[in-house]
Amino acid sequence: MKKYKKLLDKKQYKEMLEDLCIDECSEKNDCTLKEFLIHLHPSPRLLMQIKCVKKFKEKMGEIEWNEAMERWDAEGYAEKFSKIYKEGMKFTDIYKKLIS
Repeated sequence: MKKYKKLLDKKQYKEMLEDLCIDECSEKNDCTLKEFLIHLHPSPRLLMQIKCVKKFKEKMGEIEWNEAMERWDAEGYAEKFSKIYKEGMKFTDIYKKLIS
């Protein structure tokens, strides 16, 4: 995976991961997902959009990831995300703007 140009410092990146992993990780600092993402260091934009699609998928019921991604794009959420997303925004703020 290609590393992105760093716009967030290390502290900001960890804070973003805390925000994105809140549903998957306990309060302890023993989250495998978070540790994996810290070492892989994918783009914050990619991670945020994946989290948004995950929430969208959960609201759609029992559909597969590929269908969720197709519907996300077809219903215009991918384009809307590209206009709304700014580095450092919290997931809940972005998702509220997307769905409203």
